[in-house]
Amino acid sequence: MNFIIKILTGFLLLPLAFPLSGQDYRFPLEGIRKVVIESQAGIIVRSHKKEELVIKARDTRSLAQDAEWASTISDTESAYASLGQIWESKEGILMIKDAREEDIEDLEIFLPPHLNISLSTLGNGSLLVDGFTAEVEALSTKGDIDIKNASGPIVAKSNVGDIKVRFVFVNQSAPSSIISSAGDLYIDIAASASANIKFASRAGRIYSDFPEGQSVTKAPLFDLYPLNGGGVEIKLLSSAGNIYLRTTVPAPDSSTLEGK
Repeated sequence: MNFIIKILTGFLLLPLAFPLSGQDYRFPLEGIRKVVIESQAGIIVRSHKKEELVIKARDTRSLAQDAEWASTISDTESAYASLGQIWESKEGILMIKDAREEDIEDLEIFLPPHLNISLSTLGNGSLLVDGFTAEVEALSTKGDIDIKNASGPIVAKSNVGDIKVRFVFVNQSAPSSIISSAGDLYIDIAASASANIKFASRAGRIYSDFPEGQSVTKAPLFDLYPLNGGGVEIKLLSSAGNIYLRTTVPAPDSSTLEGK
């Protein structure tokens, strides 16, 4: 059984069908080019082949408790009681704010791999992203970031946590930037990729598998390594942590990036 809540935004009134507690929620993505998600808890986003957003059910609170939570929001039409979220859509961007406390289980979402996504967790939660061919933005205040089977561009920043990124291809359309203030960076790049890799660690060390005979250009701020003759820029910076860089990662079967 589903019930309907209309989400009123400044630009669009969305009639949505929501499942009752314990069921997955599905939302069609027609006209949406980017999804922005903010949560106090951790966020898991995986790709799939369907042109819809799927939020996996979370059973940490009863529907009655969530209805009580929703009553505290000034505009209750903007709050989905069962999911504990505030939704807004304008100009092709769908924004989801997970307004519950950070000590609940991670928010797990499935999206098509060609959509641009922007994720931020403001509490202790971590971010996991798997299987996207479009732009990925990931911001974590305290937790780790793990981006798998990506082609970029990627913008990832963590104040405290480690960042792991596995490029199975490198999209040449825009540069990538991966920065951690205190954590380590673990970066895997497909052996066939072309990129100008700029990297620096202010207080840590750098470990790489660069082939012999291919030189690294030293510079005051960032060292430069032209992988396979160079290409789009991938900037790696850790202020206090180490950087672990592998450039011999075999490219996967193409189905990896088509979603599950």
